Amino acid sequence: MKFKSLYSSLLAGLACLSFSSVAASQIPNHGFVVIEAEDFASQHLDDKRRWLVFSKQNHEHGYADSDLAHYHDASLGRYIEILPDTRANHSEALIIGENFSSEPGTVAVLTYPVYFAQAGTYYVWARAYSTGSEDNGVHIGLNGQWPETSQRLQLCDGKHVWTWSSAQRVPDNHCGTPRTITLEVPAPGVHTVMISMREDGFELDKLLLTTDETYQPQGIDKTRIVAKPKPLALKQDLFGIKQYKKVLRYPQDLQVDNNIAQYQVKRRDAGEYRLTLVTVANNENAAKYQVQHNGKVIGEFQNPIVQTKQQENDQESGQEQHFHIDKVTLTEGDSLKVIALANSKQKTGQWRALAIVHQEELNLGRSLSAANR
Repeated sequence: MKFKSLYSSLLAGLACLSFSSVAASQIPNHGFVVIEAEDFASQHLDDKRRWLVFSKQNHEHGYADSDLAHYHDASLGRYIEILPDTRANHSEALIIGENFSSEPGTVAVLTYPVYFAQAGTYYVWARAYSTGSEDNGVHIGLNGQWPETSQRLQLCDGKHVWTWSSAQRVPDNHCGTPRTITLEVPAPGVHTVMISMREDGFELDKLLLTTDETYQPQGIDKTRIVAKPKPLALKQDLFGIKQYKKVLRYPQDLQVDNNIAQYQVKRRDAGEYRLTLVTVANNENAAKYQVQHNGKVIGEFQNPIVQTKQQENDQESGQEQHFHIDKVTLTEGDSLKVIALANSKQKTGQWRALAIVHQEELNLGRSLSAANR
């Protein structure tokens, strides 16, 4: 029991994470959440029975089963079934914990991280396919818990066809009453919807969860709505800088006086580094730069100049240039200066940043690149 409690707590914690599965990307549509059964994020406790995905391209198998594949009318042409199926009717042996499980969360558990825009009571509908008397029950859960209100979803009517059911099997009504399978979503956000086996051979196409008690799904019904996030902002500069300890951008991170930009090394900056001066090429002049460490010149560089149309094609005006100075040891209080040397066409030149890269990280990167070649 301690293990079960720990496991439930773990799943409850996982429900708060943002999963990179298809299910986690689904978003509600006006109080509806639609889950394609084959989009589960994980499966466990599946050493005796396992949920398998079937489609036109993948429907042959060698497991015990009492019927053929039913992908033809499934949503998106795919569905799941729990196999092997060794109890299709009452005459075949019932084996607790193997082909039947009255206790949810013990055999073949699937997880579906799903985003809910609002809290509240959700009525759960399952689109399932049943051909016998012992392949029509399943358990539903949420966040590692298996509420009584979502156990024993039962499908009685609509044999040999994909059918929606939200009925819960109870002692005095084995087929149950519609709209009695519910989940309480405690708060907006990502929660983990769960499925576990009750009877082997159960076939599931999709789940539909809705806050509308009166809703009755029809046919394939609603399709899942997958979130399409806005693109993230791309880099606008420093394209060739792949790793760094610190980037000193010109002019905001430096003390600038005319054509001299200065930085005083802090305690946390101490170490051995490669310094990379990032400048900007242009088609008007070849700007010159000097880098000094404690007043000593450690690098002098000149931008290339674009002179012909062919060169403009090869190296466009405005393209970043990178000038490296290896094995520079910095200590607290040191002075770094970048001086843009005057020429006949400009006084300050054009440059963007001085990047500070750990020498040991740079050497490691070179080793990894060589090993991957």
